[in-house]
Amino acid sequence: MKKRYLFILALLIFLLQTTFFQLFRIMGVVPNLLLISIVISVLILDNREGIYLAVFFGLLQDIFASKAIGISILIYLIISLVLYSIKEVFLSDYKLSAILSVFISTISYHLLYYSISILLRDTTRSFHYIVEIGFLEAMYNTVVIYVFYGFVFNHIKGYEIR
Repeated sequence: MKKRYLFILALLIFLLQTTFFQLFRIMGVVPNLLLISIVISVLILDNREGIYLAVFFGLLQDIFASKAIGISILIYLIISLVLYSIKEVFLSDYKLSAILSVFISTISYHLLYYSISILLRDTTRSFHYIVEIGFLEAMYNTVVIYVFYGFVFNHIKGYEIR
């Protein structure tokens, strides 16, 4: 995928995440399109576009929604690198692989964010709250990836998913 096209698509996804998808808030949780996009790009695309997306999305999220620059970049980068390292285990042709990857990545995101917040002495939220929100968001992200992964896979790869 050309970097210019990826950049425009990433901006569109970020805008959808921060504006339109706020209307679909359930129990205070919205789907994390940024994380879902990173997982999809790691599983489907052949190049390292998932790493570019991780850094770009992390930077945008840190600038617009975080107290410190670098936390989301680091977490998204860790998640994308771990997914790249185990990409051969999770076959991209199977929707279940994408669902498991998104679920585990979402839980990991929240646990890493909480851990880094503790290291930075920012304990404004309890561990119970983070786990509850993280689990709800993981379930929400799982539903979103279940609905859209086949369409995205077919559009990029050109054949149906199993």
